[in-house]
Amino acid sequence: AEGNEVTAVVTIKSAIFMARDNPLAVRGFELNELKNEPLYILPSEETPMFKDINKDFFFAHHFRPQVIIEKPNRASINLDILSGRGYAFGDVWSYQYYSDDYYTRLVDIDIPIFAVWNRHTSGFVVDTLLKLLRDWTMQDMENWK
Repeated sequence: AEGNEVTAVVTIKSAIFMARDNPLAVRGFELNELKNEPLYILPSEETPMFKDINKDFFFAHHFRPQVIIEKPNRASINLDILSGRGYAFGDVWSYQYYSDDYYTRLVDIDIPIFAVWNRHTSGFVVDTLLKLLRDWTMQDMENWK
């Protein structure tokens, strides 16, 4: 929007998550085995980049999900996944990534995190906040599985 500044601050990793007791998670799996599992996604209006980002992932792993189910929110996705079937994409800042209820696996999809601020905001304030966010993310990377 006019009057705002935008910059990419950090890049975080994406992850697949599914129920810890999902048969695939229990026995271990190759990524292309996900083709027969339902993939749960949010509406395109809420996550417009999803299809573009993930089609590259599926192309790289030589498969296309057979069943894609759109859900209205993360809570309904979590309910379906915790029933033991299907998976979704999240990131290392998602609570699923750190929850014992979920099996998670990092995937090779980088997610840029952008900061947006009014250009009249003090440079000192913006620089300080951006530095804190970058430092926190670098510390957090040590906990990425």
